[in-house]
Amino acid sequence: MKRRGKWRFLEVTVVGAVALFAVLWFARTAIIVDALKPPSTVRDLKSFQDWRGTKPTEYHVVNVNEHRYLIASVHEHMSKTIASGPACYVFDQSLQLTEYTIDIGDHELFQEKWNGHLIESNKVSAQDVAALLLGNP
Repeated sequence: MKRRGKWRFLEVTVVGAVALFAVLWFARTAIIVDALKPPSTVRDLKSFQDWRGTKPTEYHVVNVNEHRYLIASVHEHMSKTIASGPACYVFDQSLQLTEYTIDIGDHELFQEKWNGHLIESNKVSAQDVAALLLGNP
């Protein structure tokens, strides 16, 4: 009887540890994902860059139907969560934030609209972003 009690204790301990790990993992993921949602004050590229600060962000200029867009992609969360793609933020020619997704891999409509253009896009530096979108070489 004592032997069975030891195994039961071990079983409960292992299941409890796995459950605790899962809860902490999902809580951590929720915090990271929430941090990728821009606050309501982020409406244009300047406020986006102020919000992001010095965090790594890749910029790509894409052309869609003779209009230029800037897509800012953020990869930093991908190694910390189970994200299937980067977070992406789209800015129009007037540098206004038009749409975003926190995980391009899980957002099928965003993929259909932007992924093909993103693949064919030119990566640009943050310093060159405004000049390229305004049509200056």
